[in-house]
Amino acid sequence: MKALLVTVLLLLSSTLAASQWCVCRQDASQAALQKTIDYACGSGADCNSIHETGACYNPNTVAAHCSWAANSYYQNNKAKGATCDFTGTAALTTSDPSSSGCSYPTGARHHGRRNRRDLHRHRHRHSRRWHGDRHCRRNCGYRVRRPRTRHGR
Repeated sequence: MKALLVTVLLLLSSTLAASQWCVCRQDASQAALQKTIDYACGSGADCNSIHETGACYNPNTVAAHCSWAANSYYQNNKAKGATCDFTGTAALTTSDPSSSGCSYPTGARHHGRRNRRDLHRHRHRHSRRWHGDRHCRRNCGYRVRRPRTRHGR
């Protein structure tokens, strides 16, 4: 009976320890935090949530945005061997940094893959031909689909 209890406790503790988030250190300089944001967002983190209209824009601080970007990068790339260090500006924690309306993931979002529309927008934002969300079939061969209305327009 005692061995069963110990086994159950070990399983519970390993399950609780499995949820880890990568957050930026509060004592890091603003410049170092910004470098972490730039690296993470440029290397596969989902940074749409910390844009002005995103769910995690507030609190609008460099430290909060850094934590979102670092965690997104870490969760998307930890299976590939990524660590949560970012030259000393971030560390792993077991306390959930999520706030109201902003939920930090504990696993890879879309398993590290982007959907076709996101890849399309990403490529154009880093080129001279970025056209917003307008139709671009004649420019690049990808048609942005618009939702149908009730009257077929």
